[in-house]
Amino acid sequence: MSKKYKEGILTFKVVATDEPLIARGGLILPYEFAKSLRLPEVIDRELPPPGSGRGYKPSQIVMSLVLMLHGGGRKLGELREIKGEVSLRELLQMEGLPASCTVGDWLRRMGRDGKGLSGLTKVERHQIEEAKWTYKKEKGYQPLLGFISEIGLVIADEF
Repeated sequence: MSKKYKEGILTFKVVATDEPLIARGGLILPYEFAKSLRLPEVIDRELPPPGSGRGYKPSQIVMSLVLMLHGGGRKLGELREIKGEVSLRELLQMEGLPASCTVGDWLRRMGRDGKGLSGLTKVERHQIEEAKWTYKKEKGYQPLLGFISEIGLVIADEF
């Protein structure tokens, strides 16, 4: 990978390299998009913290799910595919990824007492408040994403 530098929102530069290709390189875009909206910070603030001192932060679990879903995953077991993308995780500076059973336990805990759902409402409210006024005089976002539908990957974005 090339040396990181700041150019616009993205913190990387695409260059020729001898390193292995990243099969899910397009997942960088939704991840960086979420970071630009400060979504991980809001998730960590509004969702219940881990039950133990060694647990994963809520944003680590949610962002893992976001990557899995954007990569075409439909089952929690498919998180291992994201976990196996070492170069992608290094590029995104993801500390660690939870196992699928850990994510399943977390999702059940979030739905059990209602704290997770009320926290998600607060996350959604934050995102709405951060939105800009559109030409229709409503608050909203108008991202443009380019996909390769056959393999389910994002190849370009404009926000």
